[in-house]
Order: sequence, then structure tokens, then C-alpha cells
Amino acid sequence: MLLMKRYADAIPYLERSIRIKPGVGKVHYNLGMALAHTPGRESGAIDEYQAALRFNPDNDLAHNNLGLLLLKQGRTADALFHFAEAVRLHPDYGCERNLGDTRATIPGKESETIAHLEAAYRFIPDPTILPTIERLRQARK
Repeated sequence: MLLMKRYADAIPYLERSIRIKPGVGKVHYNLGMALAHTPGRESGAIDEYQAALRFNPDNDLAHNNLGLLLLKQGRTADALFHFAEAVRLHPDYGCERNLGDTRATIPGKESETIAHLEAAYRFIPDPTILPTIERLRQARK
């Protein structure tokens, strides 16, 4: 059901799987993903991503997705931690971009932020990154 993007339909099956066999990080991750895509269920998604990370702390996707939800709640410091973990575990465009974009909102982090955004640009040369990099370079001067 998740592959077909029928997130709300998948929730009861995933919850039942957790009741039958608790402690499977992948099921918590999948439930977190289903909840994150269901309006009004973001707080439950945060709980499930956190549970997924208790069972598998090296799940880069759970870190990245949790960071996105925490950022939406205004919990920037917590989001930064999870984005940094995602980058540490599996550097790719999305993780580097999320970390860089979030750090770009924090004064005094220009050099680190530029490095992450440049890394994201190396993965996918997305021209929308360039104005932010330039603004940060100017801020360093």
C-alpha cells in the first residue's frame, strides 16, 4: 500500500504488525512514513520515526524524515541534529540540501552551510542552490 501511496490505508496494517511483533525498526519507519503523509498525523509520525531510530539508529532516511517534521514544528536544533546524522550515515543530495538549507537560517554557520550546499550541488547541479551559496559567501565577508 505504501508503494501505491495509499498511506492512510496502510496505517492499520502497520499498527497491527507492531502489536504482533514490536521492535522491528523498519515497520516503525514505514508507519512513520504513512503517518507523515496523512494530514493531521505528523506528531504520530515523529513518534514512529523516533521508535525506528531506537531499533536502528543508522537509518539515514528516518533521520532525514524526522528532521523534516521537526523543522516544520520549529524545532530547528533537533532537526539539524537529525539532518547531520543522515549526512554522516549516507551523504546524498537530499540530506546535504536539507542540512544546508536549515543551517542557512542560522547566522555564524556560513562556512559549514556553504560546504553542505556545495556537496548537494555536486550530487545534483540544482541552480536553485546557487543564490543561497552566494548570499552566504557575502555574509562571510
